[in-house]
Amino acid sequence: MIKNVLKTLIITSCTGEKRFKPENELIQDDFKTNETLSKREKELEEYESNASDLYTGMQHLRLMEGIDLLRENYGNDIVDLSIISAGYGLINERKKIVPYEVTFNNMNSKEIKEWSDHLQIQNSASNEFSKYDLIIFLLGDKYIRSLQLPIKGLKGNQKLVFLASKTSKKFIPDSNPYYFLEVGQNDAKEFSYGLVGLKGFLFKLLSKEIVTHGKDFLNEIYNNPTVIMDALNKYRVKDNSNHQLSLFNEKENERQSSNKKMKDKKKKDTQLAQVNISIPESQYAKNYGLHNLKFFMPENDDRVDPNFNFITEEHTKDRDPISDDVYAHEIYNKPNYDGVLISKINIDQTKTRKEQILNAGGLHKFLRLPNNIPLYGDCGAFSYIQKEKPPYETDEILDYYEQMGFDIGTSIDHLIIGKIADNEEMREFRYQLTLKNANDFIEKHKEGNYTFIPSGIAQGWDVESYRNSFTELIKMGYRHISLGGLALAKSEEILEILHAIAPIVPEYLEIHLLGAARLDYLDVFHKLGVTSFDSTAFLKKAWGGATGGNYFTQDKNKYAALRIPQADEKKNARVKELVNRGIDTIDGFIKLEQKSLGNVREFDLGKIDITSTVETVLEYDSYFETLKDYKQKYKKEKAIRDKYISENLNISEQELDRIEKDLLKILKEVNKKKEIIGMEEYLLGDVSFHSLISRNEALFKEALDNVTLDHMNKLRIVEKEAIEVKNLPLLKATLKDFFVENFDRIYSTNKLRPLYHEVLTDKPWKSCSCSVCRNVGVEVIIFRGNNRNRRRGFHNTYVFYNQLKEIVKQKEGSFS
Repeated sequence: MIKNVLKTLIITSCTGEKRFKPENELIQDDFKTNETLSKREKELEEYESNASDLYTGMQHLRLMEGIDLLRENYGNDIVDLSIISAGYGLINERKKIVPYEVTFNNMNSKEIKEWSDHLQIQNSASNEFSKYDLIIFLLGDKYIRSLQLPIKGLKGNQKLVFLASKTSKKFIPDSNPYYFLEVGQNDAKEFSYGLVGLKGFLFKLLSKEIVTHGKDFLNEIYNNPTVIMDALNKYRVKDNSNHQLSLFNEKENERQSSNKKMKDKKKKDTQLAQVNISIPESQYAKNYGLHNLKFFMPENDDRVDPNFNFITEEHTKDRDPISDDVYAHEIYNKPNYDGVLISKINIDQTKTRKEQILNAGGLHKFLRLPNNIPLYGDCGAFSYIQKEKPPYETDEILDYYEQMGFDIGTSIDHLIIGKIADNEEMREFRYQLTLKNANDFIEKHKEGNYTFIPSGIAQGWDVESYRNSFTELIKMGYRHISLGGLALAKSEEILEILHAIAPIVPEYLEIHLLGAARLDYLDVFHKLGVTSFDSTAFLKKAWGGATGGNYFTQDKNKYAALRIPQADEKKNARVKELVNRGIDTIDGFIKLEQKSLGNVREFDLGKIDITSTVETVLEYDSYFETLKDYKQKYKKEKAIRDKYISENLNISEQELDRIEKDLLKILKEVNKKKEIIGMEEYLLGDVSFHSLISRNEALFKEALDNVTLDHMNKLRIVEKEAIEVKNLPLLKATLKDFFVENFDRIYSTNKLRPLYHEVLTDKPWKSCSCSVCRNVGVEVIIFRGNNRNRRRGFHNTYVFYNQLKEIVKQKEGSFS
């Protein structure tokens, strides 16, 4: 039986950095009515992604690396992830969303509460949190406020653990089940990681500890949450050495000796080694060796502009992304997968998409996919898991598969996972409904003139229920069965189920494992009857974190891609801010950007040395790293200032926020009539409030009433005192001052340096024979926009597919 385990949930926040940054991204007003939101989402449907894939901020990327590590070792249900989005509310990581620009960080207390109420965050939290034993929060001050703690409806035996700053402590109840673990600037220094991404980085390190000590370590955390920091203390670096912590052994430090590099390579070479589980031949499923093991690639509009100009950054003139962009299988001589899987939810996104497919003559023609590559369709059960019944009828689904031109189509299932599996009445209802739908599906398929292969979906909640469901599907006459509901299961649990069904698998039967690709168990799963599976893991790594690798090679090495962001004020908010605050002109940043791109290309041609190339790229990157460092430090000083002022004026920080917002509105009105000296710099953060008032005393005495002047004077006096008493240099300096003092330090200690030296030393794109690397060369290793990043994902899938074939070949399997 599948054992009950500690239910663990991670809560993180949305990030400003996102995978896509269209000019027409959603804004706060778009979320005010469902009608407006639906309309605007349709306009942005080409950018739609799972929430976990959309965010690219440092905390999120490090967090996902930690979650991926846990799931690779213990299965997908070891931890769940939810995200507090200032646009969408509290959402599951798999929710489909589009890019937006809304954050709680620029709202005051009143605005946070009002907007949180609109998004129903507290109600959602109350419903969601009750499902878990242990919940770990990785949130900033204002996102914690959006929860409006305490949460209603919690159970007495739950543990809610907050990794948060000292200033957030007052918003977290000081009683069970709430636990506060302080994470601040000193931790950032000692862990050698920026404060903005620190919580995600710490979770990544914690994941490593869980893997090292075993999954029962989660129970230790549950029993005593303080063991989290105890476990992480060994990673602290209290000297000034430039030691780089890494989750992946093969990426640690700078590889200064060839012996170290050889050891690392040996470690990498074992990454895809199979789990050493011996299965007697007598226990092999009867279909083993009679069906090729097939890899299905889930399709989610993964296309690139084939004629994109990497030098001018221009798309093909008059380009239509649907008809003119190309898929991976159009770039390579043959697809790097044996089939394509498409969920109905992806096709139903808009009426336009369905019409486009039908007008093209079906999915094969719409995707321009060779006819010998099968299309596998399912109903997307995760999209309706919360509904009492699936939103489809059998006749509708049969006609849909036929109309669209699928080669394989699944019956209508209803997931039995999580709390649903614990509810005896609910799980039995869904189990019987899934079987009833499967029987209805195959009977009507026999009666109709359908050309696709029907696949019955087996759902269950333990080994016995899966075996019984599987047995019933065979009795119904299915020659193709899909195992559903196991995407979040541990590999060991899947193995136990496969062991149970293997003895009853007939020779003719094909079995697809839905969303549960486990490379380390591949050979074992195959021997126990699995004939196909699906995964997007290697594609997504292309735009993931640098330490986890963005570019993969056939010999199992992983390399970071060179980050060279666009020097465009419309597409890059960081560049816009740096220009507005006088760090450099847009022409200056374009020059740095072009020099970085040019040096990488010149290096590729052997015209300049590796050091010059790396240092040029890092010089450009360090402008963004310095800005990030400044914002972290400025935010900390601002918090100290606010606390000092509120305490000395005997008001709450929330009241101080309101007063300052009101004063800002007044100042803006005055500025419209007569220019306030330094107003622009004040709005940017380069002039303090008390300095602004001092510079314009005569103007304000003339333009403002006595009550307003009194508020302003009290505030400016206490602010000036706070800056002096608490030693807050950034509040009386400019960003330019900070750059003068800190840019060289940040540039010299940039942690990407060893990773960039490694990739440029090895030049992996030079030795790759795949179509992407041959056609675009060094551009594939540059982290910059969809046309490079997704091409790199195509390359990774090519590598994955070939490694997969090699594994099967070594195990005397076969591949088509």
